[in-house]
Amino acid sequence: MPVPSRRLKDLIEGTVDHHASQRWPALEEVTISWRGSYGYLTGYLREDDNDTIKLCRIQYLGDPDDWGFAIWQASTDSHADAVLLDGKPAGHPTQALDTACTLYLADTADNSEHLKDLCGAALGCARGGSASPSRRIRTGAGGTPCQRARNRTPGSRMPGRPGTAARPVTAGVAEA
Repeated sequence: MPVPSRRLKDLIEGTVDHHASQRWPALEEVTISWRGSYGYLTGYLREDDNDTIKLCRIQYLGDPDDWGFAIWQASTDSHADAVLLDGKPAGHPTQALDTACTLYLADTADNSEHLKDLCGAALGCARGGSASPSRRIRTGAGGTPCQRARNRTPGSRMPGRPGTAARPVTAGVAEA
């Protein structure tokens, strides 16, 4: 597995954090911790370090604009390979951030089409049936992220993550 250079890591960290500040105002900061070819994105919802949310994992594939993507699943305390909002399995880290934030931070009333697409394509769950075994993800209490997103009230975060149960999101997706 190729490992990104320190310079590339710094560039990606700055790009992702800047993108988050422009598109996801509910996030105070996004950091990336690196282990080999993997980068783990964590969002800070407030200035104190106690209010964080694990978002996703990116994997360097050898091209600065082509990174693998895995979504964080609180129900299994692990990452699961997934596809981005555009249906591709790899892309730029800002696309990975947008996909994770659409699931975990966005108001479903404003993003129902993206969630519908994610449910069918990215996470392998369908409204009327089950996904094929190769696309199925493990679920915990409350079902898949898609099922939990459909069942939550607009403006609230996904249930099941520590420290996020009853706090409403104060800002959704900013205009691009």
